[in-house]
Amino acid sequence: MTTDAPRDFTFAVPGDWWRISLEDAVRQRAQINALVKRSVRGRPDRDTLGPQLRQLINDAVQTFDSKYAIECYLAQELADNVPIAASLVVSVYPPSGPEISRLTVEAGLLAAGRTAAECAAIDVDAGRTVRTRQQVTADVDGTHTYATEGVTYSFFVPGTTGLVVLAFSTPMVNVAAPLVALFDSMAQSFRWVW
Repeated sequence: MTTDAPRDFTFAVPGDWWRISLEDAVRQRAQINALVKRSVRGRPDRDTLGPQLRQLINDAVQTFDSKYAIECYLAQELADNVPIAASLVVSVYPPSGPEISRLTVEAGLLAAGRTAAECAAIDVDAGRTVRTRQQVTADVDGTHTYATEGVTYSFFVPGTTGLVVLAFSTPMVNVAAPLVALFDSMAQSFRWVW
């Protein structure tokens, strides 16, 4: 593939989702502190709740961090005064070697998703993507587990075998359908910047 690769990408995120960098520790700390400050503002228990919330968010962000993850988003939405628990992790994977074709990468993604409830290669405005939806059991601390609904979009970087992966998840499996619809609409807004 010899076409020029895009210089960046963009996608829509609801205004009440909070972005946290996974590439820059200083920026990450500032973003987490701002989120905690916003979340406990005006609460009488803010002095005790703030540090607990900061630790909880730090722990969650550390589980998102990987070699290829660049940022995460945490939902701050309320529905009938109940917080909506959902997250998005954005990862950028470099192109495979020249001996690996895009079709081979796509076939590998589809094979890896064969046990998922849904897995398909689809065409969206941004190009070809592999969408996977599945429910998994997450281990919180070695003793507590809970079901998590996940939807992953693997976007092929034009002109390469590289990928941009949007990995959405929520532990709110009892209301997964509207959240998955939200995840799908966010992914459908994905665009390349040339």
